[in-house]
Amino acid sequence: MLEILILWALGKKIARMTKERGRAAWPWVILLIVCWYGGALAAVVAAGIAVAVANPNNPDAGDDMMLLFIGAALAGAIGGALFTFGVVSLLPNARDPRDDEYDDDEDYRHTRRRRYDDEDVDDRPREHRGYIDSDDRDGGRRYDDDDRRERRY
Repeated sequence: MLEILILWALGKKIARMTKERGRAAWPWVILLIVCWYGGALAAVVAAGIAVAVANPNNPDAGDDMMLLFIGAALAGAIGGALFTFGVVSLLPNARDPRDDEYDDDEDYRHTRRRRYDDEDVDDRPREHRGYIDSDDRDGGRRYDDDDRRERRY
């Protein structure tokens, strides 16, 4: 029961750390749980192998060393939690810190050609399709649907 409470408290701390960095919390809490139990299991297996190698003539030596296995499991669980906290502490922010800064260049629309100036009569940009130049016969009016059917593009 104590292990569940410890994991719950550590999970809340991991969730707070990841949300401060602008990331989702649930993958990192799952990583904490997997590393906790995976580290405990790996440490118990390593301790069992170490006991078997140290006492090859006594195959039942593991029964006498139960306290060693419990300590190894606890050390592995703490190691898994420390690994998770280390990974989360190295996470960069998901948002670019420059997003909050004011930038004059972002206020202007980027166009491929320069803007039309009234004094540049010779360098006028092309008129939009559907408009007639003011020098033409219509006096610069926009085409109706009837005129569009008659006009060939």
